[in-house]
Amino acid sequence: MSTRNLGSFPLFFAAGIRDGTGITNTVAAAATPAAILGALFLETEADATGSITFAPLTGKATVDKSQGRGKYLVTVTSGSAQGPNASTHGISIFAVEGGAAVAEKGNRATKLEPAAATVAGEGVCMAVCNLSAVGDTVEIRTRVGVDGNAIVYRDLALTMTKIDD
Repeated sequence: MSTRNLGSFPLFFAAGIRDGTGITNTVAAAATPAAILGALFLETEADATGSITFAPLTGKATVDKSQGRGKYLVTVTSGSAQGPNASTHGISIFAVEGGAAVAEKGNRATKLEPAAATVAGEGVCMAVCNLSAVGDTVEIRTRVGVDGNAIVYRDLALTMTKIDD
Protein backbone atom coordinates (compact mmCIF):
# COMPACT_ATOMS: atom_id res chain seq x y z
CA MET A 1 0.00 0.00 0.00
CA SER A 2 1.46 3.34 -0.94
CA THR A 3 1.70 6.20 1.52
CA ARG A 4 -0.47 9.24 0.96
CA ASN A 5 0.13 12.83 1.89
CA LEU A 6 -2.90 13.68 3.98
CA GLY A 7 -2.08 17.36 4.37
CA SER A 8 -1.88 18.78 7.87
CA PHE A 9 -3.96 16.13 9.57
CA PRO A 10 -2.57 12.57 9.30
CA LEU A 11 -4.76 11.19 12.08
CA PHE A 12 -4.20 8.13 14.20
CA PHE A 13 -6.31 6.97 17.12
CA ALA A 14 -6.09 3.97 19.45
CA ALA A 15 -8.06 2.71 22.43
CA GLY A 16 -7.76 -0.51 24.33
CA ILE A 17 -8.22 -2.72 27.34
CA ARG A 18 -5.13 -4.04 29.08
CA ASP A 19 -6.22 -5.41 32.41
CA GLY A 20 -5.86 -8.77 34.15
CA THR A 21 -9.43 -8.67 35.45
CA GLY A 22 -10.92 -7.37 32.22
CA ILE A 23 -14.44 -6.20 31.46
CA THR A 24 -17.45 -8.45 31.01
CA ASN A 25 -19.72 -7.80 28.05
CA THR A 26 -23.11 -9.52 28.25
CA VAL A 27 -25.15 -9.83 25.06
CA ALA A 28 -28.86 -10.07 25.86
CA ALA A 29 -29.98 -11.20 22.40
CA ALA A 30 -27.74 -13.11 20.00
CA ALA A 31 -29.35 -11.29 17.05
CA THR A 32 -28.30 -7.89 18.47
CA PRO A 33 -24.52 -7.48 18.98
CA ALA A 34 -23.70 -5.45 22.12
CA ALA A 35 -21.27 -2.53 22.26
CA ILE A 36 -18.07 -3.13 24.21
CA LEU A 37 -17.78 -0.43 26.82
CA GLY A 38 -16.43 0.13 30.29
CA ALA A 39 -14.15 2.24 32.43
CA LEU A 40 -11.15 0.03 31.56
CA PHE A 41 -11.58 0.66 27.80
CA LEU A 42 -9.30 3.68 27.51
CA GLU A 43 -7.88 5.89 24.78
CA THR A 44 -4.17 5.12 24.47
CA GLU A 45 -3.07 7.39 21.63
CA ALA A 46 -4.65 10.16 19.61
CA ASP A 47 -3.63 13.05 17.39
CA ALA A 48 -3.08 16.42 19.05
CA THR A 49 -6.00 18.10 17.24
CA GLY A 50 -8.73 16.35 19.24
CA SER A 51 -10.46 15.47 15.98
CA ILE A 52 -11.43 11.98 17.21
CA THR A 53 -12.65 11.57 20.78
CA PHE A 54 -13.39 8.39 22.68
CA ALA A 55 -15.95 7.76 25.42
CA PRO A 56 -15.16 4.57 27.39
CA LEU A 57 -18.67 4.36 28.83
CA THR A 58 -20.28 4.28 25.37
CA GLY A 59 -17.38 2.53 23.60
CA LYS A 60 -17.57 4.99 20.70
CA ALA A 61 -14.88 6.91 18.85
CA THR A 62 -16.48 10.07 17.46
CA VAL A 63 -15.41 12.60 14.81
CA ASP A 64 -15.53 15.86 16.78
CA LYS A 65 -13.89 18.32 14.38
CA SER A 66 -14.09 18.82 10.62
CA GLN A 67 -10.43 17.86 10.09
CA GLY A 68 -11.29 14.44 11.53
CA ARG A 69 -13.57 13.64 8.59
CA GLY A 70 -12.26 11.11 6.05
CA LYS A 71 -11.74 7.43 5.32
CA TYR A 72 -10.17 5.33 8.05
CA LEU A 73 -8.73 1.86 8.17
CA VAL A 74 -10.25 0.54 11.39
CA THR A 75 -8.64 -2.53 12.97
CA VAL A 76 -9.77 -4.45 16.04
CA THR A 77 -7.50 -7.01 17.66
CA SER A 78 -8.82 -9.22 20.42
CA GLY A 79 -5.85 -10.70 22.26
CA SER A 80 -7.75 -12.18 25.16
CA ALA A 81 -11.44 -13.02 25.18
CA GLN A 82 -13.14 -15.78 27.15
CA GLY A 83 -16.73 -16.94 26.88
CA PRO A 84 -18.75 -19.82 28.31
CA ASN A 85 -17.59 -23.40 27.68
CA ALA A 86 -18.35 -24.67 24.15
CA SER A 87 -19.75 -21.30 22.99
CA THR A 88 -19.26 -19.19 19.89
CA HIS A 89 -18.56 -15.47 20.11
CA GLY A 90 -16.90 -12.75 18.11
CA ILE A 91 -16.39 -9.08 17.40
CA SER A 92 -17.58 -6.75 14.67
CA ILE A 93 -17.00 -3.12 13.71
CA PHE A 94 -20.03 -0.85 13.49
CA ALA A 95 -20.00 2.71 12.16
CA VAL A 96 -22.19 5.70 11.49
CA GLU A 97 -21.06 7.09 8.13
CA GLY A 98 -22.25 10.47 6.85
CA GLY A 99 -24.89 10.68 9.56
CA ALA A 100 -26.65 7.52 8.28
CA ALA A 101 -27.91 4.73 10.53
CA VAL A 102 -25.32 2.61 12.32
CA ALA A 103 -24.25 -0.42 10.24
CA GLU A 104 -21.81 -3.33 10.48
CA LYS A 105 -18.65 -2.85 8.41
CA GLY A 106 -15.84 -5.07 7.16
CA ASN A 107 -15.14 -8.63 8.24
CA ARG A 108 -15.95 -10.35 11.54
CA ALA A 109 -13.63 -12.21 13.90
CA THR A 110 -15.00 -15.30 15.65
CA LYS A 111 -13.86 -17.75 18.31
CA LEU A 112 -15.27 -21.19 19.09
CA GLU A 113 -14.61 -22.00 22.74
CA PRO A 114 -13.57 -25.59 23.50
CA ALA A 115 -15.40 -27.66 26.12
CA ALA A 116 -13.20 -25.98 28.75
CA ALA A 117 -13.11 -22.28 27.85
CA THR A 118 -9.67 -20.79 27.23
CA VAL A 119 -8.22 -17.30 27.39
CA ALA A 120 -7.38 -16.67 23.75
CA GLY A 121 -8.21 -14.00 21.20
CA GLU A 122 -11.10 -13.87 18.79
CA GLY A 123 -8.79 -12.68 16.04
CA VAL A 124 -8.61 -9.51 13.97
CA CYS A 125 -11.34 -7.69 12.09
CA MET A 126 -10.89 -4.73 9.77
CA ALA A 127 -13.03 -2.27 7.87
CA VAL A 128 -12.69 0.90 5.84
CA CYS A 129 -15.08 3.46 7.31
CA ASN A 130 -15.97 6.70 5.55
CA LEU A 131 -16.49 9.09 8.45
CA SER A 132 -17.59 12.05 6.35
CA ALA A 133 -19.51 14.08 8.93
CA VAL A 134 -18.81 15.53 12.34
CA GLY A 135 -20.61 13.22 14.77
CA ASP A 136 -19.91 10.01 12.81
CA THR A 137 -18.84 7.15 15.08
CA VAL A 138 -17.02 3.81 15.19
CA GLU A 139 -17.55 1.13 17.82
CA ILE A 140 -16.81 -2.54 18.47
CA ARG A 141 -19.64 -4.92 19.27
CA THR A 142 -19.68 -8.45 20.67
CA ARG A 143 -21.61 -11.18 18.86
CA VAL A 144 -22.65 -14.41 20.60
CA GLY A 145 -24.32 -17.63 19.57
CA VAL A 146 -26.64 -17.89 22.60
CA ASP A 147 -28.79 -15.17 24.20
CA GLY A 148 -27.34 -13.92 27.48
CA ASN A 149 -23.78 -15.16 26.98
CA ALA A 150 -21.08 -12.98 28.56
CA ILE A 151 -17.55 -12.51 27.21
CA VAL A 152 -14.62 -11.26 29.32
CA TYR A 153 -12.10 -9.05 27.48
CA ARG A 154 -8.66 -8.58 29.06
CA ASP A 155 -6.74 -7.40 25.97
CA LEU A 156 -8.50 -5.59 23.16
CA ALA A 157 -7.31 -2.87 20.77
CA LEU A 158 -9.17 -0.53 18.45
CA THR A 159 -7.02 1.44 16.00
CA MET A 160 -8.10 3.97 13.39
CA THR A 161 -5.68 5.28 10.77
CA LYS A 162 -6.78 7.96 8.32
CA ILE A 163 -6.15 6.75 4.76
CA ASP A 164 -7.94 9.42 2.70
CA ASP A 165 -9.49 12.82 3.20
